[in-house]
Parts: sequence; C-alpha cells; structure tokens
Amino acid sequence: MAAEEGRRTRQDLYLEISRELTDEEVCDIRTYIGGSKVLPAGSIQRATAQEMFNKLERKGVSKKGDLSFLAKVMESIDRQDFADAANEIAEQEREALVKGKAKQDDNRKPSSGD
Repeated sequence: MAAEEGRRTRQDLYLEISRELTDEEVCDIRTYIGGSKVLPAGSIQRATAQEMFNKLERKGVSKKGDLSFLAKVMESIDRQDFADAANEIAEQEREALVKGKAKQDDNRKPSSGD
C-alpha cells in the first residue's frame, strides 16, 4: 500500500532516526532495549537503530497502529521530536486500520435489492 503524499511511514521514521541520532544516542537505545529484555542484548550489540526497530516490529513489540514502545525509547534519550513523530504515525496507522475495517464490513453486507 502506497503512503499518502506528505505522510511519513514508520519505515521513513526509522530511517530518519537512524540518520540523525548520535552514536551515543544509539548506544543508549541499545541499553534501554537490552535492559528492558525486549530483545536479547547480544542480538542488538552492533545493530543500527533502524535494524533494532525492525527487530522490534518482527517480534510484535511495534504493531500497526502502536508505536508506543518506540515513543518511550525516544523519550528515554530526550528525543521528544521523534517520540511525537512516532505517536503521529501510529495515529495515522490506526485511522487507516479503521477505514480498512469499515470498507471490509461494507463489502460483506448483503445487497438489499433482491
């Protein structure tokens, strides 16, 4: 599904975060994620921020419409800008999920013109 023009996707955000964080901030993210035991510390020891976020997604920590863990991670390193962006993208995803479900429900309704 293509992203609407002007809207960032979670992958766009992951890439932007990876490009803009300092080495110290990435180290702090590893410490936060490893310390919370969400991912094994050894599996993220040399991972980039983007790789860690993708691992979180594969593990089901960051689901469609829920980037709250990512927002907490960003807040923990004093990057409220990225925390706000994560919350904004999650809201867009939730809206898209609701619209998709409504469209699916409409397609399942029997026609009344027998």
